[in-house]
Amino acid sequence: MSELTDFIDKLNYCDLMVLTWVSRDRIYCRFFLNGIYMDRMYVSDAAILAHLHRLCGVGDEVSANGVAELKQLFVRV
Repeated sequence: MSELTDFIDKLNYCDLMVLTWVSRDRIYCRFFLNGIYMDRMYVSDAAILAHLHRLCGVGDEVSANGVAELKQLFVRV
């Protein structure tokens, strides 16, 4: 499974993401739904990283609005 496909699968079932930057080109993402931890993954795909860097807010969180924006960008219905 490609990194993008794995990211999209996890993104579909979350409303909050918490990010931990490992390096400039790698990030650790934790996915939450209704405050409950669902899954995690490392991301190194440049396109995904660019969007995550732009959307992360205080405490390296991507809020529900940011998650919704990511879904619009990456999820094809």
